[in-house]
Amino acid sequence: MKKSLLFSLLSVLTCLLHGQDYTITRYMQLPATLNPALTGNVCGIRLTSFYQNSSSKVLAQSVYQNFGMNIDAPINMGNKTKLGLGYQFIRDVAGESKFGSANHFIAVSISKSLQAGNTEHHLSMGASGGFSSRSLGGSDLRWPSQITPNGFNPNIPPGESGFETNIRYVDMNVGLGWNIILQRGHKIATGIVAYHINQPNISFLGTSTSLQTRLAAYISTEFIVSNKWAFLPSAFYTKQDQFDTYNVALGGKYTLYNKNWIQLSSGYIKNGQPFVGVALGIGSLTLLGNYNFENDASLNRAEVGIKYIFKTKNCI
Repeated sequence: MKKSLLFSLLSVLTCLLHGQDYTITRYMQLPATLNPALTGNVCGIRLTSFYQNSSSKVLAQSVYQNFGMNIDAPINMGNKTKLGLGYQFIRDVAGESKFGSANHFIAVSISKSLQAGNTEHHLSMGASGGFSSRSLGGSDLRWPSQITPNGFNPNIPPGESGFETNIRYVDMNVGLGWNIILQRGHKIATGIVAYHINQPNISFLGTSTSLQTRLAAYISTEFIVSNKWAFLPSAFYTKQDQFDTYNVALGGKYTLYNKNWIQLSSGYIKNGQPFVGVALGIGSLTLLGNYNFENDASLNRAEVGIKYIFKTKNCI
């Protein structure tokens, strides 16, 4: 009975994990985290970091926390070709079971710039991979053996065995990117990504449970209205196993003095979740904030991020 209960619990957690494979609402402000093909697509060394916290009014607690950081830089190969190199760390934790993961990835990309009339095309492809781990901490869970005639006693050992609390595996991701710069500086950025292409085994029970490949596609545009204003519509879609989600957004960007800028945006995520966001660019520094209102599952999410670029000369 206990083994069946345990197996059911871990199966549910695994399904939840598949559905909760992290996504970033402000994805275009954290490009190397979104798509390995965008690694090193700047003129300099880029440092980025983000933090997400999903909470539930029903459970009155944090349900899902996610933290990530990335460093990447380009290497000029000549002939309008760049090699991008980067390192990424992502950590997430979900629920009272402390069911989470830690990921260490090395990313490599190759990009080529082409000129077609007055239009610039930047084509790129990339891959990332490394070691990941998943852990389960049961200190806050309640087991049948801990229920006594006098109520719950957390000091009684759960008496469960036959499963791992920490597993490690290799994970791989690939992506393609296409950035276009039109006349007057209008921009279009689009790409596709496949995460977990090797479908690693993530079973805690010594059986075989594959982490399903997640596919994602996105498009983000920047239309210049004047020397001060630009509009930024965007869309994102991702699917993993039977789970999928999308978000659509519209932003407005206003250029301040010394080319500093502020961007306000709003949008909608599948399952009834509108969101609002703000981004502020001060020189090489970008600050991000986003709030996703309560959705159909009574979850809301706050997201903050920071990006800094140590700029270099001779960009292509």
